[in-house]
Amino acid sequence: MLVLEKLTKTTINLPQGGQVTAICNKSAEGGSLICRTLMIGLHGGSYDSSYFAAHDSASPFEICDKFRMPMIAIDRPSYGQSTAVAPLEETNETFMKSQARYITETILPAVWSCFKDRLGTVRLIIYGHGIGAAIAAMVASNYSRLVETSAIMYPLDGIILSSVAGKAALSVADEEAPSNVDGAPTGFPLDVKNMVMLNGPGFDFASADMLQLSATLDRPMPSAEFYDITWQWPTYWKSYFADIGVHVLHIIEEGGPMWKGSREMQEAFVIELNRTGSGKGEVTTHLVKHAPHCIELSHAAPEAVLAAIGWAMALERLGKA
Repeated sequence: MLVLEKLTKTTINLPQGGQVTAICNKSAEGGSLICRTLMIGLHGGSYDSSYFAAHDSASPFEICDKFRMPMIAIDRPSYGQSTAVAPLEETNETFMKSQARYITETILPAVWSCFKDRLGTVRLIIYGHGIGAAIAAMVASNYSRLVETSAIMYPLDGIILSSVAGKAALSVADEEAPSNVDGAPTGFPLDVKNMVMLNGPGFDFASADMLQLSATLDRPMPSAEFYDITWQWPTYWKSYFADIGVHVLHIIEEGGPMWKGSREMQEAFVIELNRTGSGKGEVTTHLVKHAPHCIELSHAAPEAVLAAIGWAMALERLGKA
């Protein structure tokens, strides 16, 4: 059941006539906060910001509100009414890289400027799922590079990477990439999507109500985004992970059909995150057994979401963020 009726839709104006649409919880509207961390949600492919509001009792929005932590989930560029962004041809930028650049340099400064004074927040944490998690990792990498030049206007202190790995287990990922980006799919038939995202064959990862909600949550996926995560991301993710300097929580499922070798991939992520040594944030991992790709929509949501929000609260309490 969607809890959108408890949330507020908003549109944030961006430079050069752009905009980003988003939803925010009651805590993001003001009042007394327990946590002065602003949580930013980045949804995955074929969903929009409503992904973070879908679970009826343990959505990130619900849990954040229970602890009076402000949360805003944006519609990534090309979703909702958010302005699309074109890759830079001169740098052979991929679709996801262009989103990460735009979110780093344009969207997050605008979001932070819009909410920081009104809420009194002092830090920002990104909660990304799937492709949104991959983009969150790239944003954190971009941020760490910009901090070195003081060309940054917001305090990003941590990222939650939910259900992202280095290579998809989908059979199409082992096939040769289409010669044209436009030849990639723009989503899945709902029965296939439910199997890939929520319930693998023979498993009971999600409720019948959540499966029925799939049509409501479904959004067209840019073909270039599918192309990138399937055939390009596996070739370049390491170049971004080695530069991440903020705290990281990596949550991944074990048992779902989306990623190859979830446990092994988590170990590989940790190796890359720790590669450069000094000046790095802490890396925390959480393996969720018997769960699908869309952990936040599954029976495992309470465990995973509470772990994520609790991690963010601990960073604030211990002064690590």
